[in-house]
Amino acid sequence: MLRSFRSYAPIILALAVLAWGTPMAAAAVPTATFAPATGAVNIALNANITITFSEAVRKINDTALFADDLEDLVTLKVTNAAGAAVDFQPFINAGKTIITINPVANLNPSQAYYVAIGATVENATDEAIAPTAITFTTGPLTEITGTSDGLEDFSVTANENVAIGATVTTVTTQGAGTPSFSLSATLDFAKFSIDAATGALSFTESPNFEIPTDTSASGFNTYRTNVRVRYDSNTPADATDDTQEVAVIQVTIANVDEFNPAITSNGGLATAAITINEGATEVTTVTATGDGTPVFSLNGGADVALFAVTGAGALTVTARDFETPQDLGATAGNNTYVVVVRATDADNETVDQTLTISIADVDEVAPTLSASGISGATSSGGTLTFTSSEVGTYYYLIQNSAGADPADAAAVEAGATASAAALAAANTIPIGGLTASTNYEVFVIVKDGANNRSAVVTLNFATLTAVVVAPQPPPKTPEQIAAEIAERKAAEERYAAEVAAAARAAAEKVVAEEKARADAAIKLNVELAEAKITAVAQTKNQLAPLKSANASLNKALADLDALLKPSPDVVAPRIDLAERFAGKRITIQREVIRNGKTTLVNVGTFLLDSRGNVVLSKSLKITRGTKLRVSAPGESVTRITAK
Repeated sequence: MLRSFRSYAPIILALAVLAWGTPMAAAAVPTATFAPATGAVNIALNANITITFSEAVRKINDTALFADDLEDLVTLKVTNAAGAAVDFQPFINAGKTIITINPVANLNPSQAYYVAIGATVENATDEAIAPTAITFTTGPLTEITGTSDGLEDFSVTANENVAIGATVTTVTTQGAGTPSFSLSATLDFAKFSIDAATGALSFTESPNFEIPTDTSASGFNTYRTNVRVRYDSNTPADATDDTQEVAVIQVTIANVDEFNPAITSNGGLATAAITINEGATEVTTVTATGDGTPVFSLNGGADVALFAVTGAGALTVTARDFETPQDLGATAGNNTYVVVVRATDADNETVDQTLTISIADVDEVAPTLSASGISGATSSGGTLTFTSSEVGTYYYLIQNSAGADPADAAAVEAGATASAAALAAANTIPIGGLTASTNYEVFVIVKDGANNRSAVVTLNFATLTAVVVAPQPPPKTPEQIAAEIAERKAAEERYAAEVAAAARAAAEKVVAEEKARADAAIKLNVELAEAKITAVAQTKNQLAPLKSANASLNKALADLDALLKPSPDVVAPRIDLAERFAGKRITIQREVIRNGKTTLVNVGTFLLDSRGNVVLSKSLKITRGTKLRVSAPGESVTRITAK
């Protein structure tokens, strides 16, 4: 019985393999890839459409494929296959692998499109593509939507002094792809900066309403710039499918109050601390800046009832006692008082400062004086002594006992004769310049560092009768002393010359007279021989005056010699005083008795050495036994005898 063909198929296939080898695989069908891909959205309105084949294709009649053939092979419609046809211009590359569909006009925004190609092209082995269709949706229209004013030419307002880099407004847009923002070179664009990614617009220099720098024609303080947005569509490297829009943005600058009040005193912060002494009433003067002249007032605080402030800011408080605190608030009773001071400027703007006033304890104990008195009274003063219980400043007031007493310690201070630092111990104060033989009252107080005054101590004393001393010439200068010495020496030399001349004249006269007499004697007539003895006797008598003249001459010469030589009685007396006179100038006078009266002759003024001594020169011609008077300022006269 015959088998069916199906049963012989394996045998036939085996025989074929033996005859022809392994059977050939089926040829691959070319594929088509669309861009945009099916289902793509936000496609640029000016985008092209491409169909890329996996291998070169031709028409199914085995002829070459050209661009003119494509309008019949490719379909482009709105929405779907039933939609309206869209005009386009097709292209194909030289390799016959890419078809480009370029719509004649931009696609509509936010619109679905249908693209298809049938089994109308094949590869070189006659394998036709499978019919393929895709849909995609375009993006919205590329435009700048601004902030709220419509599609373009936007206006916003910003306050003056807006910080550099601070966002004035953010430009919003719509379009297909990724937007980027930039400014175009026009108007005031150089004064702006825009974030390329976010569209945040800011100033590169802070605008000042009072000093506008805008260049637009819209009036002062209106700054304008062109803002461009560009959308990079699906092919970032290809700028031909990008879209862009430009709009003018105007920023109007608003004037603001730039001078808010600010308290500048006591650190200028919202709070401040001040310390005053107990008993004080003046706290501080509050100062502030603002429009016009700020006016001050109180605006609360736990202890506001104790304070007052003037419109000019002088803050006062009712005098506080540290030992009896009356402050209120959270820390009541700790001597800290709280008050709030407010400054209000001409624009009625206000600023407050909270002041905490601490009361400091002060020394309220007045000094006491003891061991007070006046000693060592002289004709012009004395020595005031007292002991103070603490350091401070002493004040004393001296007046005639007949005068009215000062009312209190403050009056003593106000009318004080003198003042200086007081020791917390014995104080010794020389008093001078008073009138001799006069009764005086001395009023003494001490004021400590806390301004506490002691009780007034009243002392009485009388100055002594003045000792009349002949007025002394002023001390001679070294030049004057040298001149006097030179004059004295010249006088002595003149006197010596005069004495010598007189002696010579007397001797010459005697010699001349004697010669005349001798000549007369020689001429005597020998007849007078008998009278020779008498003549000789007469001659001897005549020679006696000559001897006397010679004796006078010798005595004059001796006096001259004694005058020129220092007298053994001339001494250089040493004046020895106490060391407390060291460095002082003393005046020395010589007592001279004339006509039974003692007269004082000034010797000179001399400076004592460090031990209170001085040695006088012999040139002063002070002889042994001469009585000298030595006086120093503020000291009694000392009498000494030259040795």
